[in-house]
Formats: sequence, C-alpha cells, structure tokens
Amino acid sequence: MTSPGFVLARTLEGHSKSVSAVRFSPDGSRVASASADKTVRVWSVADGTQLCVLVGHERGCSDVAWTSDGRYLASASDDKNLHLWDVDPSSPHYARTVRVFAGHTSHVFCCDVNSRCGADNILASGSVDETVRMWDVRHGVCLNVLPAHSDPVTGVKFSPDGTVLLTCSYDGMIRAWAVATGACLKTVVLGSSGVHKGGIGNGSSGDEDENPRTAVIPGFVGNAVDDVAALADGVVINGGAGWGDGASRNAPVGAIATSTNGRYLLASTLDGTVKLWDSRRGRVVRIYRGRRGERYCSFASFMECGGETYAVCGSEDGAVMTWNLQTGEEAQRIAGSMDAWEHVRADDKRAKAAKAKKGEGGKSAGSPGTPERTTEEKKEGTDAMDVDGDEENAAAKDGDGDGSEDANDGDEDDVEDEPPPPPTDPSGHGDAVVGLDFLNGMLATSGLERDRTIKLWTTSAYRSQHA
Repeated sequence: MTSPGFVLARTLEGHSKSVSAVRFSPDGSRVASASADKTVRVWSVADGTQLCVLVGHERGCSDVAWTSDGRYLASASDDKNLHLWDVDPSSPHYARTVRVFAGHTSHVFCCDVNSRCGADNILASGSVDETVRMWDVRHGVCLNVLPAHSDPVTGVKFSPDGTVLLTCSYDGMIRAWAVATGACLKTVVLGSSGVHKGGIGNGSSGDEDENPRTAVIPGFVGNAVDDVAALADGVVINGGAGWGDGASRNAPVGAIATSTNGRYLLASTLDGTVKLWDSRRGRVVRIYRGRRGERYCSFASFMECGGETYAVCGSEDGAVMTWNLQTGEEAQRIAGSMDAWEHVRADDKRAKAAKAKKGEGGKSAGSPGTPERTTEEKKEGTDAMDVDGDEENAAAKDGDGDGSEDANDGDEDDVEDEPPPPPTDPSGHGDAVVGLDFLNGMLATSGLERDRTIKLWTTSAYRSQHA
C-alpha cells in the first residue's frame, strides 16, 4: 500500500482559541485560518510568517473562503455575519473589511465562493438558523434564501462548474440546488451504515449490498421527517434530533467536498466515518473508517499525489487519517500527541457519566457536538458545531469550565475498560483536528481549544519536486 508520506514542515502559532478552519489561497502561497478568538489570520506557506490579522467580527469565526484571484477572503462568524476582506498586499484597503453580509438570524457556520471562470460573483453561506443564503459579492445583497434543512447547516460547496450548490446538515441530509434558480435538484440521505461493494468508477454494478441505507430523492420534499421518510424507502433520517441517544438514526453530516470532475462527493459524518458518494451510480460506494469523529464537524478532502488518489480527514484524537480512495484501506495515519489522547479519554469518561446520569432520569448532556449551553447562550441560538470558543462556552467545551480532565478521576473500575492508546507523536496536534485543506502536495490542518495551532505537512512527492 502506497502512502502520501506526510512529514511536518512547520507549525503556525498565534491564535488564542480553537482554529476551526484553514484554507490555502488559490496559488498555494498563503493559508488563511478562522478561529474562535474572533480573528482570521493569513500566513505565508513558504516560511510560516503571519502576514496579517483580520479583526472585525464580534464573535468566533468558523470558516473562510478565497476568491479565485486570491485578492479577497470571505469569513463566517457566530456574530451572524459574513465579512469580505481585502487581502491584496498592494491594495490601500489591505487587511480591511470591504463588505459585510448581514441577514442570518443565528451563527454562520460555513461559506464558499463560486469561482467558476474567475467570476467570484456569488457567496454562499450556511447557518445554525437552518437556512442557506446566496449573496451578490460585488453589491453585498442577498440573492436567495433557501429553507435548506431541518437542523443547522454544516457545509456549503459549489460544484466545479459553478452551476450547483451542495449543502449538508446536522439533519443527516445533503441537498443539491440550482444556483441560477434556487430550486432543489436532489436530496441525498446517507445511511448510518452499509455500502455497495462495487469498485469505484469501474462501471461495475457491484456485489450484494451489506446493508444499503441510502436514498436519492428527486427535488425538495420538505424538511419534516415524515415527508422524507415516505420517499426514502425505509431509510431512517433526522440524524440531528436524538443522535447519539441509542436510537437508529442517520448520522449528522459534518462537511462535504467535491472531486475535481464533480462526480464524487466526500462526506464526513458524526458516526466517525467518511463516506464516498458516486453521483452517477446514486449511492455510497466506499466508507472510510478508523477515525474518531462523534463530537465535532471535521473537514474532509480529496487528495491526489504520487499517482494515487486519497481521502483525508481529521480525527478527535489529534490524528489525521488518509485512506486510498479506491480500496478504502488506511494509507497513512498522522499521529496526534499524547495530550490529545488524554483529552479523548477524559471526554469519554464524561460522556459515560452523562449517559449513566440520563439512564437514572437525569438531564441529557446533549448530542455530540451540541453540548449544554448556558441560558444566555441559548438565547443566541444552538451552536451545533461547538466551535465558538467564547468564555461562556468554556464549560461546554471542557465539561467543567476549567479545562481539567477530572471527570470520574480515581474511578478504578473504569481502568480495565479503557482502550490502549494509539501511537502518538509529540509533534502532532494536541486536540481534535477539524480544519483541513490540501493543495499541490501540501496539507494544512488545525486543532481545537487545547491545541490552537495550524500545521503544514508535505507529501513525499512534494519534497521530491522541491529538493
């Protein structure tokens, strides 16, 4: 089995809270990062220098997207707004906000710019308010409001040709929308398990299905559970409501990525897997396993290097997982640090204690990625993705508010049940890896609150070319 051969090139430090997203500029010379510290930062890939700090959002930032010429950068924030920044060093407005897009009624979690043929004319955003908005980049006006999902929208992505907008949500569904009209073209319901065994892109009809639980529904049939279930041929949906409570439900979709030819779609889901959807065959053709991913929405990406194609996604134990796209086998695991594993153990203990409390009639601690919020926070909306990082959210992130890992400390009965730690690396991330992007042989990853770093990794093919 070939491996990408990732080696750490450098670590970028500067953010004071969780780093929720990282994106390479189109030419690969810069990388932008969005953080819960309310800032967006731009870094030099060549030497790791921090080029500028973009200040203007009033709450944590969740996502960033570049225009195709690399002159502007869009950011999504929990302050319910998006900003468009001038990041052209030769501009008199460098590092300033040139446009604010206001209209969402809750946290804006994701964004993407339609860069087909360099047009950069439409900005898409997804929010905890369950809607998707499309904006005119040049004039700052909202072009369309899509009642997209029945739970927080976790991802928006334009197709390579710019004609279709793909969205995903905590409700376990992916939808395709016509950019020109706003019409819903397709609803994809990903099952929580099961995959067709046929090879990828080989024209095979495949062997018998293990447990097919995937449905494609033409158009938009409403967000209500009964509306979709009636057409989904028995597929259980509504992954957000009650996910993790032991019921049989589809997993929330955390993020999506498209292949360069537009045929395939990668979806990271909160059952700890990454699923590969083939649009021609209308089904999931591969499920990639081995990562921890039940609490946070993590970016996934296609990756081409050394003549092979891979799928890559972060893990909650600080690792970064890479699989061969064709075979589904693990190609490389970039290990997280021992600190990350200790955090996972502490989180597992807290989850176990919360489950036991719920079984005794106590209050549920919330579904993965939706920790309990204070009364003040609930007035602001449900932060389903747990990336805000504001001070009042400390208890939601660390369980007890002080970042300690004392849940069930000293409980000798739990020791025998704990799994052995995976291989760790002190140079790896110290917390869950959620931000991720790949371009031209380089991988950027970012960690949450107990890590706060961006790491740049190079493939063996990249190093050979630049030797």
